[in-house]
Amino acid sequence: MKVLFDIREFSQYPNSSLVTKRSRVTKNRDEVRRFVRAWTEAIAFMKRRPQETQAILRKYVRLEDPEIIRGTYEFYTEKLPRSPKVLEKDFTSVMRSMKVYSPHTKSIGYEQVFDMTFVEEMERDDFIQSLYR
Repeated sequence: MKVLFDIREFSQYPNSSLVTKRSRVTKNRDEVRRFVRAWTEAIAFMKRRPQETQAILRKYVRLEDPEIIRGTYEFYTEKLPRSPKVLEKDFTSVMRSMKVYSPHTKSIGYEQVFDMTFVEEMERDDFIQSLYR
């Protein structure tokens, strides 16, 4: 098979993020903190337990072919960072591509969209690193 390009060769491009209203974050900080920690634990599970993760793919995505399951697992985990932190440079990359379709997005700034305090807290507390020991 001739490959035109492999998206994994590009720099990080956030293609999924956790989204909620600022009011929810303000009113339910502990709930949001616990959810972000659980999300981060799920990332570690995926990366550290390939057999179990592939079994989950088999069951819930209803894949049968072992090669497709393995390829899907490798595709999604290879570039998935350990931390769910969205970096400003990656956000800028997304916004650059979006302004082609939505010109009004050029005025949206990183701080308006992301609150990385929960992730930064986990990094300071060494929580993320502890998941890989």
